[in-house]
Amino acid sequence: MNSSKMMRFNAAAQKQRQRLKVLVAQSRMLWLASHGLQATTMRPAASTLCASEPQSLAGHVTREQILGLASTPMISPSYPKGPYQFNNREYMLIEYETDMNALKKVVPWPLEPMSNTVIFEWINMPDSSGFGSYSEAGSVVPCLLDGEPVNYTLSMFLDAEPPTAAGREIWGFPKIHAQPELSVDKDTLVGTLSRAGCTAAIGTMMYKHKQLSKEEVLKKLSKKTCNLRLIPGVDGKLERAQLVSFYLDKLEVLEAWTGPARLQLLPHVTVPAHDLPVHSIKSGTHIRTNLALPYGEVEHDYLDETHEASAKRDETTRDPGLLAPEAIVQAAAMPVMSPSYPRKLSNLGKRKVIVYKVKGDRQKLLSLLPDTVLLNEEEEFLVTWVDSEARGLGQYNKFSIHIPCLFQGRPHLFNVMSVIDSGVVLNASREILGEPCKFGQPEVSVDKDTLRTSLTFGQQLVATGTIPYHHEPLGVDEAAVLVGTPELTLKFIPGVNGEADVAQLIRVNYEAWNIDPSSCFKGKGRLSTSAHVNAPVSDLVDEDCAICEGYHFKTQSMRVGAVSVVHDYTLE
Repeated sequence: MNSSKMMRFNAAAQKQRQRLKVLVAQSRMLWLASHGLQATTMRPAASTLCASEPQSLAGHVTREQILGLASTPMISPSYPKGPYQFNNREYMLIEYETDMNALKKVVPWPLEPMSNTVIFEWINMPDSSGFGSYSEAGSVVPCLLDGEPVNYTLSMFLDAEPPTAAGREIWGFPKIHAQPELSVDKDTLVGTLSRAGCTAAIGTMMYKHKQLSKEEVLKKLSKKTCNLRLIPGVDGKLERAQLVSFYLDKLEVLEAWTGPARLQLLPHVTVPAHDLPVHSIKSGTHIRTNLALPYGEVEHDYLDETHEASAKRDETTRDPGLLAPEAIVQAAAMPVMSPSYPRKLSNLGKRKVIVYKVKGDRQKLLSLLPDTVLLNEEEEFLVTWVDSEARGLGQYNKFSIHIPCLFQGRPHLFNVMSVIDSGVVLNASREILGEPCKFGQPEVSVDKDTLRTSLTFGQQLVATGTIPYHHEPLGVDEAAVLVGTPELTLKFIPGVNGEADVAQLIRVNYEAWNIDPSSCFKGKGRLSTSAHVNAPVSDLVDEDCAICEGYHFKTQSMRVGAVSVVHDYTLE
């Protein structure tokens, strides 16, 4: 290309950039006006939240890559694809009799309890592929499905996020974050289950008193397992309501014992095991196994009348005491006997918000964006800590990384990764809004003249940030842009067959925020990170971008507004 052609090309490109800047400015003014703000009061720094230059889609995440995901966040998936291998898995199973009428109320048709028997279990899983080491407790009900003996998982409580997220999303295991523990105290095998600082269950069994036949135990473990899989949509209604099943694979019983056992269930509102009271103890079992957890299949679909197996069942013969299909489709979340969260998220309550605006690497940012959105011209991203409370969810702390972008001509913030210290908020955020959440410990504190933020993942400190406390006033309009720009999330949930079941780009609008003007400040911020594979903040925040702009303010209240699916990757 000669010099004159090059000059004309550059001029045309410059005109195109200018035209897009005007369009972006106009959309921004409309957005501010719709929220009662004056666009003329906006400072130049705030304009960096919108994209203003078109770019090639090269480097973006494609539809094929999205549909091939194992899980989210894309930057560091919560769990890999299955099947999943468990080595040296230890069980304590206490089988007891309960009230039959109470039991039927929590068993979903077309299942039927075989008797009034419930199995309360504790499990140690020290070596699990993709999930690591964790413990679990919960209730299982022996049932019949079309005359076949099966085990129905009623409730489960875990101390780790990856198996909780995978269990809920893939197979519909009704898992909730809690503190189960199984250990040996001299001559006693002891299981405890606590949540929110209160004990909900205590089980004890005499240690290795009498050996059991490994063949007999293997037969029991080989039964089909059924779960009620409920996945909510963004509109507050269930998007999936399925009875799913699977068989454990590659079973090997290493040892098996039986002996006297006792079980005490204590009243607890979010661990309602006590609702199925202990009438008498039938047996105690202690085993160690190796096994694999494969994918499964849908046995019954409560929302799809064309599902082959579902269509063959005659609901008119249903025992009226069982959990009815019409009640199932109205459930808010798993587990149905004590839903993890309300059907729809609304009031977020008071929030302390700390934001760091960081210069990023273009190629790294592009590699985290779906190819339906455009990167901001300044190639910046936001690192945010929030101390918040929300109706139906309680108090929690949250860390997030967002990339400012342009979608359908409007400024948005694409959520790359969030880390939350509440399992309930984590489950609701992933399953309703599609936020790519993990479990960790974000914290916000003030130390004399310094506002300090930190993120701990497991036992490792992975990020810290500091801002001078109340250093320079921040305009309410600037704070409003930071808190009110619509959020984009990639809601990806695999099905029980391991393939993409839900793959949607979600827009979340926040509204009715009440920002405290006296709390709005800004100043130079500093970020420091440590490399961590499961919380890879350092992949984006390196030494070159450790110096950044910092903002902090408080909202007295705000709401989750309209939430919508703006793109469905499974439909193309």
